[in-house]
Amino acid sequence: MSTIVEKIAAIEAEDESKVLDLLLKRSGFDEENLPTSTSTQQVQVEKTVLEAYKQYDKIRQLWVDPSFPELRRELTEDYLLQVLTGLSPYEAHDCNRTWLCYWIVHSLSLLNHELDEFTKSHVVKFLSLCQNKTGGYGGGPGHFSHLAPTYAAVNTLVIIGTEEAYESINRETLLQFLKSLRVSDGSFYMHIGGEIDMRSVYCAISVAKLTNLFSDELFHGSAEWIIRCQTYEGGFAGTPGMEAHGGYTFCGLSALYLLNNQDMCDMKALLRWITNRQMSYEGGFQGRTNKLVDSCYSFWQAGAITIINMNLLAQENERKYLATDRWLFDCSLLQEYVLICCQHSKGGLVDKPQKRRDTYHTCYALSGLSIAQNLPNGEQYSIGTDDNILEPVHPAYNISMARTQKNKATAGHLGLLKARLAKLRRELITPKGGGGGPGEGFDVAKTGDARIGFVGFPSVGKSTLLTTLAGVYSEVASYEFTTLTTVPGCIKYKGAKIQVTQSELDLDTVKSILAEYRIHNADITLRYDATTDDLIDVIEGNRIYVPCIYLLNKIDQISIEELDIIYKIPHCVPISAHHKWNFDDLLERMWEYLKLTRIYTKPKGQLPDYNSPVVLHSERRTVEDFCNKLHRSIAKEFKYALVWGSSVKHQPQKVGKDHVLNDEDVVQIVKKV
Repeated sequence: MSTIVEKIAAIEAEDESKVLDLLLKRSGFDEENLPTSTSTQQVQVEKTVLEAYKQYDKIRQLWVDPSFPELRRELTEDYLLQVLTGLSPYEAHDCNRTWLCYWIVHSLSLLNHELDEFTKSHVVKFLSLCQNKTGGYGGGPGHFSHLAPTYAAVNTLVIIGTEEAYESINRETLLQFLKSLRVSDGSFYMHIGGEIDMRSVYCAISVAKLTNLFSDELFHGSAEWIIRCQTYEGGFAGTPGMEAHGGYTFCGLSALYLLNNQDMCDMKALLRWITNRQMSYEGGFQGRTNKLVDSCYSFWQAGAITIINMNLLAQENERKYLATDRWLFDCSLLQEYVLICCQHSKGGLVDKPQKRRDTYHTCYALSGLSIAQNLPNGEQYSIGTDDNILEPVHPAYNISMARTQKNKATAGHLGLLKARLAKLRRELITPKGGGGGPGEGFDVAKTGDARIGFVGFPSVGKSTLLTTLAGVYSEVASYEFTTLTTVPGCIKYKGAKIQVTQSELDLDTVKSILAEYRIHNADITLRYDATTDDLIDVIEGNRIYVPCIYLLNKIDQISIEELDIIYKIPHCVPISAHHKWNFDDLLERMWEYLKLTRIYTKPKGQLPDYNSPVVLHSERRTVEDFCNKLHRSIAKEFKYALVWGSSVKHQPQKVGKDHVLNDEDVVQIVKKV
């Protein structure tokens, strides 16, 4: 995936005239001397895109500034928080206030901005005012219940993820509301007496899945109704017989995915239609044929492509034709469009260049950017620096992976997907004769610099420990719809981001995984803390040993003499999760077992940046590893590095790519002229 940024970086400084010529060589719209209103608008948009590139002075200096383009993270966070907590600048959004909560809270989640507890509680209380006694949520307090704001409200509460948020959802009346909107053919009304279209079916299924209200009876015939909406073009329309549209296509395909019926549609026709919606000049997506680019389709179209991609990778007769290090669209072009053409100078994102910013386009442009950055094989790819990388997003719910519920209703399906991905990893990624590791999950994405998992018997304090350490709320058994929730948190320790999570295994998941491997008659013995990955590893024949620390919780309930005995047990850390006792020792022991190495960057002529270290594993800590962690293009342009620290004799010392770095070394990269 060679980006325009990398191509520009290769141009000699004295030949700057070639820089913007790269854009001109893109395939723009050809009016064929027959201009129409549509073609004139398209040509004008392409001109605004070119102007967007021209406004950046740095674009001519990329050979010395590989950080371009930069995600204006702090400005965007400030903009979103201002709209969330201040007086609204909008005059006609009273019916969209639940949507505003979702667009803002989700965007902040992707930016890895954690709301304070007061703001979380304030949002939950506001959404409670929008919940009606008859079930469901309205667009604002006093508005009648409607499926669209109900979807927005539930997503927001799941993202917030606190006990107060979960408790605020009246599941009993919500189920009655969903039943009242069901039509006999499997479709749904948006509200009582309202319209029927693809949005309503998707919103109903998504809400039911996230709150564990899903049943085959409730959605009987829904998949068949959705299939009737697939058009001759390949995409999905809002209702049968209408035109294919990106938003409806996302809703239709995501609904089929959540129903586990995605194979019912014409996947190849859909793929052909949707991949042709990416604009060759702008890099973003259009929603329909002969329409203009719009940043919101960065998610609607890219999210649907992600689901198609994963479905094809799970099929033995298709996967041999597919790469696992990219999606079936140009990820580089999409990132360039969002970062260069759609960022507002004061934060937030816009539809297209020269348009106003708003929270809607901010939300969906960031969601699409996240998809373009987080690839099928679990790797991350970003133009600019890794600081641009967003939290991975679930393509069907449009919630960050770290917040996605793994509940009873979806555990079996996600476990099956893990099994398919493990088989794919074995067949395509693991070299013949080589060892293997556990299959990467799809519902809980890998984030941070390292990962730690908590396993153990129930009621031993795993949730309390996770909550205290990482500041997240992991649901417990008193809330029926989240008894199998996996909600990763992130510990920031010594500059490194360490992901922590806990998980449990469901018997339905076991059955689905065994069926995927054509095992239909077997005796299975499971230890209680076994995970989906453990089961897949046993079937695949993989074995991997990882460092283990034994946490002995509730030391507040034992004597000093008993505590002295516990301290003699190897690899053991006694703690009290409730009282936060001995957490310093726990964090230090975790750091020791993870074997992480912090490397500080030093730009030329500046002091080292000690606030944001580049974190490497002790087994992968060469200068080349350091360069690749910063940006892929740096290793190609590398001349030598200056290193200060314990890994060198002289301060500084010139070293090559193979030099092994030590913890807290300072590195300055010198590039080829």
